[in-house]
Amino acid sequence: MAVLPVQVAVDRELFLRLVLLDDTDSVEEAARKITDRILGAFVPVREQPLTVSHQGRVLDPGLSLGACQVGPMDVLRVAYA
Repeated sequence: MAVLPVQVAVDRELFLRLVLLDDTDSVEEAARKITDRILGAFVPVREQPLTVSHQGRVLDPGLSLGACQVGPMDVLRVAYA
């Protein structure tokens, strides 16, 4: 397990946030951690699943961030499907 600082943008936010994740977190866990304090406060909550994109590709929610080759300070984009 290694702490993984990543930059994130949620839905249509125009700015990035720094979030600390773990490289063993699944993509689904990472999406929940990223949006925990953002949904409802800065981005409206919707009854839709969230997707996580890295370098232009949508990540498999069951894989770990390490398996998806997410590195320190990479940008993750979380959006509604």
